[in-house]
Amino acid sequence: KQIMNELIEMLKHHYEVDIHNCAMTHEEWIKELAKAMLDKGYKDKFLAEYKDYKEFLNQ
Repeated sequence: KQIMNELIEMLKHHYEVDIHNCAMTHEEWIKELAKAMLDKGYKDKFLAEYKDYKEFLNQ
C-alpha cells in the first residue's frame, strides 16, 4: 500500500496534476494506462523518467 501511494504521488507530480497543469486528455490517460498494463518494464522506465524530471526541476 505504501509503495502504491508513493507511486501515485510521483505520478501526480510528474504529470503536474498537483498544480493543475496536466495537458493530457482522457484518451491519452487511457492509452498510458494500457501501456502500463502491457509493458513489463513500464515502472522502471517511469521511475528513471521521474528521476530525470526531478533533476531538471532542481537545476
